[in-house]
Amino acid sequence: MPQPNEEPPLARTNSEQHAIEIARRTLLWQQIGTVVAIIGVILAAAAIVIPLLDNPAPTPTSPSVTADAAATRITPIDTQSVASPALIFLQASTPDPFDLARTFTGSNDDWMPIPRNFDGVTMMLVPVGCFMLGSEQGAEYERPVNEQCFTEPFWIDRTKVTNAEYRRFIDAGGYADPDHWTADGLRWRTSTVTTQPRYWTDSAYNQDDQPVVGVSWHEANAYAAWRGMRLPTEAEWEYAARGVNGSVYPWGEPFDGTRLNFCDSNCSNQWADGSVDDGYSRTAPSAASQPGARGWARST
Repeated sequence: MPQPNEEPPLARTNSEQHAIEIARRTLLWQQIGTVVAIIGVILAAAAIVIPLLDNPAPTPTSPSVTADAAATRITPIDTQSVASPALIFLQASTPDPFDLARTFTGSNDDWMPIPRNFDGVTMMLVPVGCFMLGSEQGAEYERPVNEQCFTEPFWIDRTKVTNAEYRRFIDAGGYADPDHWTADGLRWRTSTVTTQPRYWTDSAYNQDDQPVVGVSWHEANAYAAWRGMRLPTEAEWEYAARGVNGSVYPWGEPFDGTRLNFCDSNCSNQWADGSVDDGYSRTAPSAASQPGARGWARST
């Protein structure tokens, strides 16, 4: 017979069965929730894979040194036109040339030349670094040798300015437009009545691929301003040619008379160097030699 405060055996059995039923229902709902979550993951994965199959991502290539490729590498990514996150990753992983130039710490041979086209003119990216400006064996104005450092990269023309490039400045009214000239330049241009370079009509110097000659500093500065640029400083010019190695010549050493244009055996001046022949009696085409602003920063 049941004792006081003791539940009947039947009552205990119904309570246990009720608890078991609740546990079973809870487990069932948990299982259903797990299945729904798995289906959601599968659908999300399919939503990414299908666009990739319709628009496969381009195969990554090694860095190129062409002007077009360089321009592409520094173009900001338009996330609205990208098909999927995978494509965003592939494009964003391409290094920005300016970032490479800012962190450069190697020698001349370690730098991969990077060109870029600016309104039809190829310019080369010059990375950061230090070099010794001047020469103890040179003229007095080249001494004393002193260290110059560049903490920011800069662009510089790959070749000397050609007559074809300068003609665009003339045809665009560059000589008449005062916006491109300094105050001193305007006074000089007016007093000299200058409307073109000194040898502009001389067939020995006015071919399209020859470097423009017979221009004053004022004309050169106005041309640079018209392009939205400026003339390089002496240190920038020399650094672009010599590099961090401080090479005596843009190509290194020793001297090679076939890699520059100067007064050689074809020249009639008394100070001509008759031991060398660069193949030209006057100025050579701008792209024919490798001196000046090209040097280690240019592509071969």
